[in-house]
Amino acid sequence: MTNFMPASIGAVIVASTAAFLGVFHAIMSVRLEQDTSNKWGFAASCVVFLYSISVFLQYNFGEGALNLACEHIQTSSLVLLIHICYRLSLHYLNLKPVVLPKISAAATLVLLGAIWWPGLVFRREFIHRNFLWLDHPYIEPPPTVWGILIWAYIGIFALYIFSLWYRKRKNAGLEGKIFLFGFGILSLVWVHDLVCALGAQSVLYLNIYGFFVFLAAIFGITGINHIKMYDRARVSARALALAKEELEIKVKERTKDLLDGNQKLQAAVDRLRESETRISVLSAQTEQFSRAAASMLLIEKEQDF
Repeated sequence: MTNFMPASIGAVIVASTAAFLGVFHAIMSVRLEQDTSNKWGFAASCVVFLYSISVFLQYNFGEGALNLACEHIQTSSLVLLIHICYRLSLHYLNLKPVVLPKISAAATLVLLGAIWWPGLVFRREFIHRNFLWLDHPYIEPPPTVWGILIWAYIGIFALYIFSLWYRKRKNAGLEGKIFLFGFGILSLVWVHDLVCALGAQSVLYLNIYGFFVFLAAIFGITGINHIKMYDRARVSARALALAKEELEIKVKERTKDLLDGNQKLQAAVDRLRESETRISVLSAQTEQFSRAAASMLLIEKEQDF
């Protein structure tokens, strides 16, 4: 390790923030499996964590294989992050394209392979860049033409993602404004750092601070989403409780109607049985009367003879 640069502390702060948010999103993705935004938030946090650690190491290490590996990690992180932002955007904006996500995933895999191909994206030499806020030069390998093309791909894809949110900003609500702010700041510092990488002088590479703003935006979006889910769950629980109360009232009313009906039916059955009893008694009496009458007629006939 060369002389320690105090400017690298910013990378440690961002890495710590990314680790905290990664744990948060991991827990929420387990508890809320149906919400895929937590999984993409976890992936974004992991990528930013790796990027921040590599920035910290590159600040404080001189020329060598480790410095070159850090540059590979940073470029790979940008490629992964742009794909994650795209998938996260599809989820929040409720977009369901069929072909483009597969193309994006395939392009990401191809670019990762190209980035780690020896000598293809970065030269095996190092540039010492002087920044106004650094006491010592910032050492990094220069990109090749392929490296510049990969950065151009990242920039074009970033503009496309930004356009998705901008077109859907009315439907996206507060989450859309937060994402546009965080992603916009990150895109601006990417442009700034790209200009610095091409030779312009500035105060410092600012991408790590752009990542901090972007992470805060992602956390804000997921936080708002969780609050909305909690509110919907609370409203649903209240509606369920009211429905249960109404159902219990209707059950009680129906039970009372059935009891009243049963009582009326039982009364009707009792009256019917009483009528049957009276009819049976009357029938028996009529039969006795008929027999008595027949006996009297028989006696009168016998007397006539």
